[in-house]
Amino acid sequence: MRATALSFAAVIAVAGFAQITSRFNDTIAAMSAALAEDNAEAFLEHVDSKMPGYERLKANVEALVSQADVHSGVDQIVEDGNEVTVEWEMRITPHGDASRIEPRRATLNLKFEPDGKTWKLVALDQVDFFEPPRVRP
Repeated sequence: MRATALSFAAVIAVAGFAQITSRFNDTIAAMSAALAEDNAEAFLEHVDSKMPGYERLKANVEALVSQADVHSGVDQIVEDGNEVTVEWEMRITPHGDASRIEPRRATLNLKFEPDGKTWKLVALDQVDFFEPPRVRP
């Protein structure tokens, strides 16, 4: 069941990123894929540890992937310099309870800075978007 959920998550992530056309595509795609793979470390590799709210984001992402399966997709809305506005959608299924899916959708403003040949997230306006499941029994 878990392998099927992860495979489905990968399909959703890839399908969602067909809409992203910015130079930040690879970074955003890798972040979404890391959520689907329950890999907080891979998600955080793309975030500057000096970013305001980093520790809270780290705690949120670690709790999210340890408590739930995450399926996500991202659509780009607008890009302006090193800033991009995206519509990020997640379906969060708490581990052990496939009947309690929590849909989550938000317009996020992301700012990136170059880090060698890649990009690092240096600002995120809604750190709590990535908090653990809110669904309660």
